[in-house]
Amino acid sequence: MSRYLIDTDIITLIQFGHATAVRRLSAQADADVALSAVSFQEQMRGWLGRLNKLTAPAQLADWYDRLVARIFPLWRRYQLLPFFPWRPFNGSSSCAPYGSTSA
Repeated sequence: MSRYLIDTDIITLIQFGHATAVRRLSAQADADVALSAVSFQEQMRGWLGRLNKLTAPAQLADWYDRLVARIFPLWRRYQLLPFFPWRPFNGSSSCAPYGSTSA
């Protein structure tokens, strides 16, 4: 079984309907796909940065619609991995915490 951790750039492509990215992701079982808390933070930082620059009610409404219709559905669908840089994706304990290895 292969598992996939999707990068922030690929997440964004999928959210915007990029045909190749959507097709490749849809070929995988949902249980084999995960997203990282770091990617979530990156997307929220970008979304909030844009939101904070908007003043017109129509623009604000559109940006909130984007959040609900484009951003959140993907995040609800797949496993969200917490930020543990020393925990390998496959759940094994074969990876030492960052900075604790010696040369």
